[in-house]
Amino acid sequence: MPEQRVPHSDGCVDLVALTLALLLSPLASATLVIRLAVYGGLSFHTAALLQSGLTLMLAMGTLAFAVNRRHNLYLLARTTDRGAVIWVLVACTLGALAATCLHRSDADDVIYVPKVLYLLAHPETRMDGLIPALAGNPMLSFPKAAATYYPTSYEFIQAVFAHATRTNFLTIYYVLAPCAAAIFGVLLIILNLRLLGQSARTAAICAALLIPLFLLMGESHRSFGNFTLVRIYQSKCAFIFTGIQAFIAASLLFFKEPGSSRWVALLVVVLAIAGVTTSALVMIPMLAIPLFVSWWCTESHHRVTTASIAYGLALLPVAAFALDYRRYALERAGFGSDLNAGFPSTFMDQIELVTGGLSFPPTFAAFALALGVCLYAWRTRQHAFLLLWTAITMALYLNPWSASGIIRFVTTENIYWRLFYLLPIPLTIGMVMGYGIARIGTDSKAGRLLPWVALLALGAAVTVVPTSVTRHGNGVRIAPPGLTLDAYAADARACLRFARPGAILAPISLAQDMALFSADHTLVMTRPDFMKNAFFKDPDEFNRRDRAAKFVTGEGDFAQDFADVLQREKPDTVITASAARVVAAPYLASAHYRQVALVGQWVVFDRAAMP
Repeated sequence: MPEQRVPHSDGCVDLVALTLALLLSPLASATLVIRLAVYGGLSFHTAALLQSGLTLMLAMGTLAFAVNRRHNLYLLARTTDRGAVIWVLVACTLGALAATCLHRSDADDVIYVPKVLYLLAHPETRMDGLIPALAGNPMLSFPKAAATYYPTSYEFIQAVFAHATRTNFLTIYYVLAPCAAAIFGVLLIILNLRLLGQSARTAAICAALLIPLFLLMGESHRSFGNFTLVRIYQSKCAFIFTGIQAFIAASLLFFKEPGSSRWVALLVVVLAIAGVTTSALVMIPMLAIPLFVSWWCTESHHRVTTASIAYGLALLPVAAFALDYRRYALERAGFGSDLNAGFPSTFMDQIELVTGGLSFPPTFAAFALALGVCLYAWRTRQHAFLLLWTAITMALYLNPWSASGIIRFVTTENIYWRLFYLLPIPLTIGMVMGYGIARIGTDSKAGRLLPWVALLALGAAVTVVPTSVTRHGNGVRIAPPGLTLDAYAADARACLRFARPGAILAPISLAQDMALFSADHTLVMTRPDFMKNAFFKDPDEFNRRDRAAKFVTGEGDFAQDFADVLQREKPDTVITASAARVVAAPYLASAHYRQVALVGQWVVFDRAAMP
C-alpha cells in the first residue's frame, strides 16, 4: 500500500495551528489570571473582569483573523468532503451524549466545587488559599502554591461565565463544560489522525467508532472509559481526554514545519493545559520526550537542534509552575504522604489500579492488537512513529525497573498510574481502524456501509459487554443531561432547607453533597482526605472532627469527641442519622439544640438562640 501523505498544505496547517491557539487562548489567559489574582491579592470579581476583558479581546482577534483569512476558509469549506462533515457531526454528537447523559458521580467534587460556589456568592472575596467551605476560626487555608489550582483554570473559566451570565454554576460544571470539552476532544482526535496521514472522512469515521470503544474500556474506576468521557466534568479527566490530545496536536503541527507562528501556538496550548490540573505539570514534560524523539527518528532530521531547543522553551511555563507547586507538594503530597495513602507503590499494583486486576483488560487488549497491526505495517512512517512512541514511553516510564524511582521522586503513588495515558492508545487504535478502512475504500459500497454497521455493533456492545461503563455495579446512570450527583444529594438539599446559615455538623456522606449546594453554610467535617490536608498542622483537630462525624452517623462510641466539637465549634445545625438520635440527644439537649425536622433517615437539630 503506498504511504499516505499528510493532506494539508503548509498554509492550511498554519491556519489550523492558529485556530487551535485561538480556541485555547481563553484557557491560557485564565492560567495566568489566576496566578496574578492569587499572588496579587485580587478579588474574584476583579479577576473575572480581567478574564472577561481578555476573552472579549481574543474573540475580536478571532473575528479579525476569520475575516482576514476568509478566502482560505471559503476554499476550505468548498473543498470539504460532505461525507466527512456528516461523520464529524456524528462523532461530536456521540462524544457530547456520552459526556452529558452518562452520569457517574465522584466524591472529588467536594474538593473542586465549593470554593467556586463561595466566590460566586461572594465575588469581592480575594482569590487566595482560604477554604471557605470548612468551619474554623480563623478560617482554614492552603498555601498559595496550592491556591493556584483551587480553582483550576478549567473551573475558573466556568466561574467567570457563570458570574457574567448569572447561569447556575452546577449546570455549567455538569452539562455545558463537559459537552464542550468532549466535542473539542473529539475534534482534536480527528485533527491528530489527519496529521498522521488519514483522509478527513476516514479520520472522522475512526473518531466516531472510538467513542463507543472507549465506553467498553470500563474495567476499573481508573480505566480509560471511566476516567475520560464519563467524568469529563472534572478537570483532571478533561485533561486526559482533551488536554493531552491538544498537546499532541500542537506538537505535531510544530514538528511538521517549525516556525514562529506554530511555536506561539504550541506555547499557548502549553499554557492552557498547564493550569487545568497539577497532573499536567508532570505528564506534559514526560509526554514531550517520546513525542519528540519518535518524530526525530521517523519524520525528519532537518533542523533538529533548533527545533528541540524551541520545543523545550515552549515547555518552560510548565517547569515554572511545577517549581512553584513543588513547595506545597513536597510538604503535603509527597511520596508516602497521607494524600497518597491507599495508592500502591509498586509497578504491578499500579497496573492493577488501571486494569481492575483483569488478566485480559479490553483497553490493553485493543491497544496490543492495534500495535500488532502497526508492527505488520511498520514501513508506513506514521505506524513506525506510534510504535516508537509506545516503546520509548514504556522503556522510560512504564516498567518495573524505573517505576519505583519515578513514583518516589517524580510522580508519587497517586499520579504514576496516569502515566499509562501517555501511551497513544486512542491514536494507535484509530490509525489501525483507518488502515482497514483505507484498504476497503471509503467510496466503495462496503466502505460506505461497514462503518455504520460497526458503529451500531459497538453501540449494542456498550449495553451488554461486562467491561462497559454502563454495566451494573459501575455506578453509571443513563439519563438526560443534568447534574451528576450521588444518592444522598436529594436528602442533602432537603436538610439544607432546615439549616440556618452557618456551621453544620453532619454525617460525611451527607456533608459532601451539602458542600455542592450552598455557599452560606460551612462544614465541621467532610471528605476525610481533604480534611486531613486542611488540618495538616493540627491532626488532633482532624481526628476529633472525624470521630464526631462518625458518632452522628451511628458509628463508634465517640461521645466525648462529639461533645467537644459541640463546645468548640458551636455548629448552628447538627444532623444525625436516625440510628444515632437516641445516643446524641442528651448531648444536644445540654448544648441547647432542638429537633426541627426529620428528613428520611436524618434528624435535623438547630441550636437555640441564647437569651
